[in-house]
Amino acid sequence: MNTISSITKPTCPRCEYTRPIRYGFVLGRQRWLCRDCAYQFTVDRLMFKPLGVKQQAAELYESGQSSNQIGKKLGLSPTTVLLWARLLSDANGRIYRLEQKLTFPKEVSLELKSIQKELMDYKLKFQSMIR
Repeated sequence: MNTISSITKPTCPRCEYTRPIRYGFVLGRQRWLCRDCAYQFTVDRLMFKPLGVKQQAAELYESGQSSNQIGKKLGLSPTTVLLWARLLSDANGRIYRLEQKLTFPKEVSLELKSIQKELMDYKLKFQSMIR
């Protein structure tokens, strides 16, 4: 039974505060609000394994091993292996190197920096309202 009390609270990725509050849902995932730094975040299940393990599973799958073999070898479920292989591959089935997939064009990086600055301004306003 999945009750509210059985949900384990994550730690804040920004300040590592251990008691965030639930703050709604985004795309079906629980959203959290850190009481300490006012940071809003969701917990991505794929983040609990190191990126190297994801990359290794996807590459083994691309090399022709079955998802069951890979799962036993790496301690994962076959479904997880398939999910990672699909997430890390292009339309032709070739596996991305994670470094390539996680880079942004220069214009996007500049836009992200301006958005981060705006978010920090809102965070400061929110913190001053709480205190």
